[in-house]
Amino acid sequence: MAHIGQELRFVLRGECKLRCLFFQRAAGLLDLLVFGLDFDVAFSELLRLLFELLVCLLQFALLGLQFTGELLGLLEQSLGLHGRLNGVEHDAD
Repeated sequence: MAHIGQELRFVLRGECKLRCLFFQRAAGLLDLLVFGLDFDVAFSELLRLLFELLVCLLQFALLGLQFTGELLGLLEQSLGLHGRLNGVEHDAD
């Protein structure tokens, strides 16, 4: 009878190890799934930040162009038709 009890404990211990292995494998697959989801979220966040950086750089370039246009406008105004550095006299005809 003791031999049957030992066999039963051996079988039950083996089943427990098998269940533990199954749950460990399931938990590992769940961890892998969560890691994939985290990677997807992190990658989309990185793309969003890069897009935001691109927009900021384009806005900075536009601001530089507007500033250059203002400087050119002021230069044209000072050297333009009614400017003091014109050098052309009015026609006396």
